[in-house]
Amino acid sequence: MPEAEKSTMSLLENAKKHLKDLVAFDTTSRYSNRPLIDHMAAFLRGYGIEPVILLDETGEKANLIARIGPADVPGVVLSGHTDVVPALEKGWTSPPFDLTERDGKLYGRGSCDMKGFAACVMAMVPQLVAAKLERPVWLCFSHDEEVGCLGAPAIAEWLAALDVPPMLAIIGEPTDMKLVTGQKGKIAMRCHVHARPAIPPSRRIMSMRSTMPRASSR
Repeated sequence: MPEAEKSTMSLLENAKKHLKDLVAFDTTSRYSNRPLIDHMAAFLRGYGIEPVILLDETGEKANLIARIGPADVPGVVLSGHTDVVPALEKGWTSPPFDLTERDGKLYGRGSCDMKGFAACVMAMVPQLVAAKLERPVWLCFSHDEEVGCLGAPAIAEWLAALDVPPMLAIIGEPTDMKLVTGQKGKIAMRCHVHARPAIPPSRRIMSMRSTMPRASSR
């Protein structure tokens, strides 16, 4: 087997090991993700990387930020979330928090969305540390994405306050390995109107409806 193929297989096996560890943490959004964050932090410290831990107001949820490489040039963020949606036992043919390999596929809650990405990043850490990086690689993992992206804003604020913030971010959400450069969003507004009635209530409602902007389908 060529050395390059051996290296790829080694990375894959390491990623599987990391994924098994990560899936074993039940980080359903209603629970704390601190044990998983502590696990990732301990792993990084083993390679001489001291991560930054950002706690929420309860102290039960945490974000992790770590830098590999120089701090004086803009770098690239590898970002993901650590929480998962509930895994109801009904419908599962294997334990959701015990990674199972079957027919060449890995089954476990969060194995795709998105602990799989975190595992791949962890598998790459030894190579990133050993490499002479000209730009830093930032590892950013947040809490409570599944219930409203509650952790990510604190990471964004922390990075933006750096003397030299990152230049771009790669979000490891599952996209079938296709590059996605944007996604749909939403905006919500609340309007307060202060006025004196000049027309009957029924006609007033119709009048307000006629003046409200409408979303275009084009």
